[in-house]
Amino acid sequence: MISTIEYDHYRQQRQPKLSVIKVPNTKKLLIILYRDFPWYSGLSDRVLGIARQFIKHGLGVKIIAPIMYGHEKTDLDIEHIRLKRTRIKIKLNKIFSFISWIYFQFRCFIKILKIRREIAFIQFEHYYTFFLAYIVKILFRIPIIADDINLIHIRPLPPLLRKIFYLVERSILLKSTLVVTASPITYAFTKRLFPSTKILYLPNAISYVPIQSDIAKERWLIFIGNLGFEQNIKAVEYIFRIIEKLAEIRQDFRVLIVGSPLENVKEFLGHPLVKRGIIKFLGPVPNKVLNQILNRAIIALLPFFKLPRWGGQMMKTLRLMSHGICIVASPEAIKWIRGAKPYIHYVPINNINECIEVLNRLLDRNEIALNIGWNARKLVIANHTWERVCADYIRVISTIISKP
Repeated sequence: MISTIEYDHYRQQRQPKLSVIKVPNTKKLLIILYRDFPWYSGLSDRVLGIARQFIKHGLGVKIIAPIMYGHEKTDLDIEHIRLKRTRIKIKLNKIFSFISWIYFQFRCFIKILKIRREIAFIQFEHYYTFFLAYIVKILFRIPIIADDINLIHIRPLPPLLRKIFYLVERSILLKSTLVVTASPITYAFTKRLFPSTKILYLPNAISYVPIQSDIAKERWLIFIGNLGFEQNIKAVEYIFRIIEKLAEIRQDFRVLIVGSPLENVKEFLGHPLVKRGIIKFLGPVPNKVLNQILNRAIIALLPFFKLPRWGGQMMKTLRLMSHGICIVASPEAIKWIRGAKPYIHYVPINNINECIEVLNRLLDRNEIALNIGWNARKLVIANHTWERVCADYIRVISTIISKP
């Protein structure tokens, strides 16, 4: 466990002391992702928010990302690398995924070779592209930023696996020019274990403040998630178990599930609840349409009962809150949102039966859900926008890039 002092330290951290790297103003920050972008994932929203803040402050940004499931149109400078999906068995699928990962790294390296003189910094996301970024750092002396880092070796793992993750994470923390994390746990442990590492706490936030519509809220319960992730598929399973029982009590509501690929949930597509129209899979939805749906939904379901304590759905939760939606969530989906209080900004649930009772009560008294959603929206707008949380990061990077 982390002491209260360590937990609160990230709020009062000082700007990391980086040596100033003199580069021309025309150079850009290159961001390398390992997932579809922009798409339905917290990482996609995080990178989108950070990139737009750089651009807003006059800093150039270029992004390289794979395409497996799809992507939204955006005005950012993005180069996509198409990767094939497979429906083969799980063990073979892992081998195929590894080959795809190697192929993506190779294609990225070729692209970087062509634009290396335009790059001031490389920001890589999580662990998947660290080795590529580190090779580029060695060959071309381009500084690298490790973003979205969450320590794995501190989790309860088998000894050998823990040792492997420790070695990888030690390399990332010591070889990166700057480490950026949205996890207070990772921040505190890094400061303790690797005091020489330059680390910055950068919590997640919303990219924009949605405009509230005059259209009345519908009795829609919504879930959003990338169905390529096992935890989101598990959440869909929980939703069906919840709604099966709730539909025995009442049927004056609809559940909308947004996300893809739908083949990962094909066993649910023929379910009686789907045939009766109580649950509807919308698949991939354009961002503009999704915002319209979110403005009209009254409740969001985030039933992540069995995520480990360091898991979470913060990006998703913040976006839903910003639309004035009442969040019905297990503690994992909400715990790192500073200032969020139960029954004021969200409704906590700990199991399926409790969720059914809560949903039935909220549907009986819509005004309670509306008030909680409105309180959540005010909290997010006041404390969790990228303009507010990204100030230190922008200052560090702009100081480096803006030097002649």
